[in-house]
Amino acid sequence: MASVIPRRAGAALERGGQWWNSLKDVVQLYFAGAMLVVVWFCLAYVDPKSFPAEVVFGIAVTVFGIAFVLEAYRWIVAKLDLPFVKWAVAVLGVMAAAVASGASALTVNEATGQDPAHFKASIALLAPLSFVPVLAVLVMIFTLISTPFLLFGWLGKHALSRGRIRDSDVLMPLARLVGVVVVASLASFVASPPITSGVRGLAGYSALFLDMHYDPACATDRDDRVVRVNDEIVIVGRITDQGPRYVRRACPLSAESIELPPPAGKKSIR
Repeated sequence: MASVIPRRAGAALERGGQWWNSLKDVVQLYFAGAMLVVVWFCLAYVDPKSFPAEVVFGIAVTVFGIAFVLEAYRWIVAKLDLPFVKWAVAVLGVMAAAVASGASALTVNEATGQDPAHFKASIALLAPLSFVPVLAVLVMIFTLISTPFLLFGWLGKHALSRGRIRDSDVLMPLARLVGVVVVASLASFVASPPITSGVRGLAGYSALFLDMHYDPACATDRDDRVVRVNDEIVIVGRITDQGPRYVRRACPLSAESIELPPPAGKKSIR
């Protein structure tokens, strides 16, 4: 009798391993997230604020989010061969580039208080970062739109089906909904004021060091930097205790009276 129990346990483990290997990797991630939720619930029941419970909960929601993003990515890639999807991707790509450039220019304007046309290098550098909050908002919209489709699609599928509903038929839609909530929460955090303020702060420094230069004729301090607006006006930038600050100053463009040294290899004629 004692030898029968190990054999049965070994057979059960083998069947469990075969069942696990038969699942797709995305489904494995969803099941792993569900098992981690069970572990978190047990730990939270003992002590809701314990460090292990918080760690397990963080890992669980991360797994759900990765599974949903991976599943959505593969679904989108599978549709790329359709002509309509190709045109849509091309149009969205052009729109995304325009939005990224516009968002970057707006960020530079907010950081400097000046016309962003004078800070082209900063706009180019910050375009990807400035588009991140915009992309986060689009992800939030997509997740909100996809949630009713997930619910009603599952209900409609099983309302029309005459087969018996399995446990996985209930678990997978719930796991996808958890993934949607996780992705939407992450997108909401990315679009939050702390992230956008960080990008704005980076814009203030990049405008100073990438698009401006030292000009002793227009700057009153050795560390001030200048970019010319026209023949009469310049923008002066300075690092202060409150961060980079910018102001327009009058500095008419004039000829220099400095004599150039003779060309290399030639003596002065004087």
